[in-house]
Amino acid sequence: MPDLPDAAAGADPVGAATPVDPADDRPRRREAAVAGGLAVVVSVVIGLVVMFGFRGENALDRGWADLMASMRDAAPWFMAVARGLDQFGGHLLGIVVVPLVVALVLLLAGRRWGALYFLVSTVAGAALVQLLKFLYARERPQDMLVTSDAGSFPSGHVANACVMALVLAILVGRAWFWVVAVLYALAMLVSRTYLSVHWLTDTLGGLAVAVGVVLLIGAAMWKPLSREWEGRQSRAVSAA
Repeated sequence: MPDLPDAAAGADPVGAATPVDPADDRPRRREAAVAGGLAVVVSVVIGLVVMFGFRGENALDRGWADLMASMRDAAPWFMAVARGLDQFGGHLLGIVVVPLVVALVLLLAGRRWGALYFLVSTVAGAALVQLLKFLYARERPQDMLVTSDAGSFPSGHVANACVMALVLAILVGRAWFWVVAVLYALAMLVSRTYLSVHWLTDTLGGLAVAVGVVLLIGAAMWKPLSREWEGRQSRAVSAA
């Protein structure tokens, strides 16, 4: 994944801020935009293949669904985790409350453009998910264990979770946070199929949507995000 402005940008090996030539940043910005566009295309292609190539049924989804059925028997403790992620990653809590709270924390931390990046990405991700749900109108698995809305492809919970995790990982810019973000995204992906609310390909489509949205909006907001990061680095160096 192309690097967006984060802790690795604009700093030398000892952490001192160094000016970034806007011309030097243009290739990375283009890479992020191209990769983001390709990720969105991948999400669309997955939907086309599943709905029109396999007419909604395929061995991959069915095999994964059988694996999740076995997992429910082998690991019943994960049910509580999955139900918690169902609430945290969607509904009013996951779609409205969590994004607003995170944006407020970023604002209080002096990350005005970071907060805007976070909010715009979550809104854009949700909008694209709903558009694709409407276009594909894929039916959900018949044995759902929680109540959900219409439209199975792509997974809104996975897209929402991955968008928030990716944006925060980019803004925090620490290796440990990237590990947390990846684990959270994987847990959400598994939980949606564990609860039999989505097919595996729905979750992969949601992941592709999230990556695409985060990279495209990051590319569009590259300059203000870079300036905000460089300003924070400069103040940190001055304080030291």
